[in-house]
Amino acid sequence: MTNTYAPHQRKYTLKLKELFKTTREGEREKFQKWQSTENRQLLWHGSRKTNFAGILSQGLRIAPPEAPASGYNFGKGVYFTDMVSKG
Repeated sequence: MTNTYAPHQRKYTLKLKELFKTTREGEREKFQKWQSTENRQLLWHGSRKTNFAGILSQGLRIAPPEAPASGYNFGKGVYFTDMVSKG
């Protein structure tokens, strides 16, 4: 997690409290075809705690058209960042 902070937030430190490993049927097979790709990097996805059960059971999905549009600054999509902290 080194060098994943926004420049003005380097005064903060992170401590890993718990780590969970999950598996979903079919996920390993989907990943295998990309395993040899060289341009991989660690990315972060921030979400509310209430979203975790859905993400773990169904994966990251784009919000459906009928979902309220508030909170989507860049439109509905799945977004990632290379920094763990909000900038």
